[in-house]
Amino acid sequence: MVHIFNLWIHQNTSPEEKVIQFLEWVNEHILFCQYSIVYASLLFSNNIKQFAQKDITSVDSVIRICKNQAWDLTYLSFWSTLYWDDIQKENVYLFCTMDNDLKKVFSLTHCKPMEIFIECFGPTRAKRISARFNCIINNRIRPEISKKTLDAIELGELQKLQALFS
Repeated sequence: MVHIFNLWIHQNTSPEEKVIQFLEWVNEHILFCQYSIVYASLLFSNNIKQFAQKDITSVDSVIRICKNQAWDLTYLSFWSTLYWDDIQKENVYLFCTMDNDLKKVFSLTHCKPMEIFIECFGPTRAKRISARFNCIINNRIRPEISKKTLDAIELGELQKLQALFS
């Protein structure tokens, strides 16, 4: 989330370029999550609530905002691990929220999987994003993920964030 914020804050980068940079960053550092891709696409294309300038007063305020959004995306991701094979199980898992943006992320992820780029950017710009995403996926070498690498990623993103407030 801090990386998404760091991309979002740079107004001189186009929305579709921000999505491409996000996809490339994820490819290099962590696992892909459909919910995060949809969230980033909606955020960068101004299709969901933006970070409120009045709430961005310090590094701590941004971290608080990012933690809240990360919690929501983690909730969706965890929920998806419960339902993915629910046809073969006795339990049925429902997703419920009063958060309209979270509903939008959920709905667009499940109703129009990976058409999110068209939904957010239109067919022409979506074609460029999709082409880059397909190239990333086709050539993907899954990064090694450990606590040490995650701590290093977090530190790097927090340093970029700190530089914004310096």
